[in-house]
Amino acid sequence: MPKSDTRVKPRKPGPEAARVKIEPIRRARRRELSRQAWARLGRTQLIVASPLIVLVVLVAIALTVYPPLYALYGTAVPGLVNEAGDKGPVSMGERVEAWGIWIPWMAILGFVVWRQIRARFGTPYLAVDPRGMWPVFGGRIEGGLEWAQIAAVLIEEGDAPRAELFPVDAIKDSDRPTLLDCFVVNAPPPAPRLRGKRYVIELPEGESAALREAVERFGPGKLLSL
Repeated sequence: MPKSDTRVKPRKPGPEAARVKIEPIRRARRRELSRQAWARLGRTQLIVASPLIVLVVLVAIALTVYPPLYALYGTAVPGLVNEAGDKGPVSMGERVEAWGIWIPWMAILGFVVWRQIRARFGTPYLAVDPRGMWPVFGGRIEGGLEWAQIAAVLIEEGDAPRAELFPVDAIKDSDRPTLLDCFVVNAPPPAPRLRGKRYVIELPEGESAALREAVERFGPGKLLSL
């Protein structure tokens, strides 16, 4: 991504932002970025990361499964013992403690899963406001560029409407791709002094005019005409 300043960027678009629908990210593109990220990891990183990932998965499964089983069935469940370390009876306090671990964990897990589902299947859009242009997935801004970071915006209509955001600074490959990285395309620039590597966002039919109007309103001088 281009370099950014140290100011905190908004997590949600403001009420004054123009909202233009964009096409969802293609599944093939997501998979391609995931493969590229794994390919950039060195052997040492893979050796360290693999057992950590397995450990995290096992802990998540244990927190999801064992507390409610312990609260309901006590030490009758294979592999579970009470606080004394044996297969003896389970006190009411231990059962309450098990529910106290499981309920907050499920709330956190449910929130994370809900956010992922909302971001994946919700209708994405591009928010344009006085600060810049921001792709929004699941109601939250995922990356984006301020106007000072944008050299030009090209809006193309026709059979494949799209918006091309040309950054001032070069886009660098990341070991941890974000949703914004899904829009990166590297091709010859359409005009001099523009970078070939830019963000290309596909637009549904009929959204080009609304985006053009928003860019002219909030980013005067940024709209590129060929």
